[in-house]
Amino acid sequence: MSSPAHGYRMLRRRVLGLADRPAFDSVLFRQGDPETCELLESGAASLRAGFNDGLRLDVTTLLARWDDQPVEARLFWVEGAAMACALLDLVPLPGRGRWERLCAAQGGRWGRVLHIGRGWAYAAARRAAPDPGAPGEDPAYAGVPWEGVGFHDTVFDVVKPPSGPARRPYVHGVGRALWFTSGAQPTTITPLLDAQGLGIADHDDVWSGVGFAATTVGAATDWPLRELSALPRTDGPVAAGAAAAKLVLERAGLDTARTRERACLLGAPVERLAAETVLARGAEQTLHARSLAHFAPPSPAAPRSGDRPEAS
Repeated sequence: MSSPAHGYRMLRRRVLGLADRPAFDSVLFRQGDPETCELLESGAASLRAGFNDGLRLDVTTLLARWDDQPVEARLFWVEGAAMACALLDLVPLPGRGRWERLCAAQGGRWGRVLHIGRGWAYAAARRAAPDPGAPGEDPAYAGVPWEGVGFHDTVFDVVKPPSGPARRPYVHGVGRALWFTSGAQPTTITPLLDAQGLGIADHDDVWSGVGFAATTVGAATDWPLRELSALPRTDGPVAAGAAAAKLVLERAGLDTARTRERACLLGAPVERLAAETVLARGAEQTLHARSLAHFAPPSPAAPRSGDRPEAS
């Protein structure tokens, strides 16, 4: 049986090793349009910068730098900082509670992103994220850490979808990651789904995650978003993810003309988003699930006469 000190040393090596991984910002996104790959890498680099700041700065200093981050980079920086603080909280030494302090200060604006970063931490530490509904978990974010686990596993590990209520947010995180690892090439994502061990029942949540990422980070031009919105039988879930991203960005103060344009390109009408935002300011739930109910077509979705035929 290993000692607590040995366990701490292993976790510390894992944390520092993750901070040094070149794949975090410079290896993953090498396919597709070079300008788009550069854009995707900048998002990953911002996540790594937030992670490194979370490791080396005390929480007070970290919070003081929160709004200094560029608007386009801030979501990723916050996700990385939350990951680092949650990882350090797993170390069995005094000084824990960093992630809870972030939530106390910024949870109103950044609750979902902080919980996703917490999921990254559990995955990096090779620990199971809490089950949705577990004692002590915030019911407003039930299952959201599993989004971070799904993203992490897609990028750094093997996709292993859990059973039960954690599966949907996990698969949503896989979809977010696939926008990055595909180089924002929508037509290359479909063949990856079977390879990832995802069944037909998972596809709506994958495409919702893709729509979320396409709204938050986008691409160098509008063409990949237009191509994504035109894929057969994915428009409802993609619009759901775009709606969820729009709400998260608006709550965080990052809702710009560009992000609104991306959401509209992906089929999330601005008028309906405004109504959803009013609802979201009450008791927040998993936003992509709520948006899916509003925007997705009835299931199973039958082919429509206007659908573009699938490539053979």
